[in-house]
Amino acid sequence: MKLELNAVKRELGKKSERKTMRQDGFIPAVLYGGGSDGLPVTINEREFVQNYRKSFGHVAFWDLKIGDETVTAVIKDKQVHPVSRKIVHIDFMELHKGKSIVLDIPVNYNGTPVGTKTGGAVDYLLRSLTVHSLPKDVKDSIDVDISELDIGDTISVGDLELGEMETRIPLDVTVVHVYIPRIKAEDTEEEAEEEIEGEGEGEGEGVSEKAKDSEK
Repeated sequence: MKLELNAVKRELGKKSERKTMRQDGFIPAVLYGGGSDGLPVTINEREFVQNYRKSFGHVAFWDLKIGDETVTAVIKDKQVHPVSRKIVHIDFMELHKGKSIVLDIPVNYNGTPVGTKTGGAVDYLLRSLTVHSLPKDVKDSIDVDISELDIGDTISVGDLELGEMETRIPLDVTVVHVYIPRIKAEDTEEEAEEEIEGEGEGEGEGVSEKAKDSEK
């Protein structure tokens, strides 16, 4: 997903200056990739949040307009305030043609497993996957159809459609599976035990022919 964002170069200032900047509705950020120390910039909080919400569930490529220059980047890291949950700082990583990058790709699950209709539950074990890829080969997301999963079925990393992207996560790692909840499993075991006990009722009440013979 391509998103545009205006950014303004700034000087590295004191902590109090960054606090004032945030109070005025701006977020301090650093763009890495073009130099060893990174380029300090400032972005408008409202503009960023409006665009950021559009990227939920997808990989976002940001076209940062810095003066007369436009740089394509991805978010490398962000800091969130522990109370207000507002984003207080962002690290962007500039992308370069032909240079591989490491990204977390969102995993989106589509459909309702058939196993849930017979008492099964779904366990989503992976919400994103770390991949290595050239920028041109990066997918917006990894979509997984789970509608055909029955109880006991699983989908592993090796089953995902990654295209040209590569991952170092072992291919046998489970991504999602359908299982019988513990309470449901215990109920099933109890029902089975009751049936066995019912079949055994009446045993030992009569006297066997051998026993009768021994009594004579």
